Amino acid sequence: MTEAISTILGVLTVFANILAVVALFDLWYYGRESVSSRVLSFLRTYALETVFVFAFVAMIGSLFYSDIAGFTPCVLCWYERILMYPMVFITGAALYWCDTYVLRYTWVLSIIGVFLSMYHDLLQIGVITFSTCSLVGYSITCSDRFFLRFGYITIPMMAFSAFVIIAITSYVSYPRTGE
Repeated sequence: MTEAISTILGVLTVFANILAVVALFDLWYYGRESVSSRVLSFLRTYALETVFVFAFVAMIGSLFYSDIAGFTPCVLCWYERILMYPMVFITGAALYWCDTYVLRYTWVLSIIGVFLSMYHDLLQIGVITFSTCSLVGYSITCSDRFFLRFGYITIPMMAFSAFVIIAITSYVSYPRTGE
């Protein structure tokens, strides 16, 4: 079952990576306020739903890996969870009250998560070789890789992809001053 779930989450990560590349290109080419880009228009229209779905899938995926698959989360995994889990509840409440102002806060959390999960992924693929995670002593080392899908997808890459989509969506969608 772990193999099947990992493959499904891997495919979703590839989809998120493609969406992120297209959205970043559109953001660069058309600009934040563009109505010409279908991708940015979609993300702007369904911002709360998009953030909620990506954060929810990331949360369920991480809970699956730790509670069902039995993978012990490292220190960086816990920090990534600390950033991701609140977004599920924040955007869930925002969906209920139709409050897009929370996107300012999901943007901040996701930007921190982007850098943290990027560092974590670079540890796992061997680009960065030093980590204080193994010095803590009560957890597995952050460079331990449980699996590799499609040649590049690790658990931190899944988190990175979710954080990037949430950051882009939050950035193009949060209300500016005076709105």
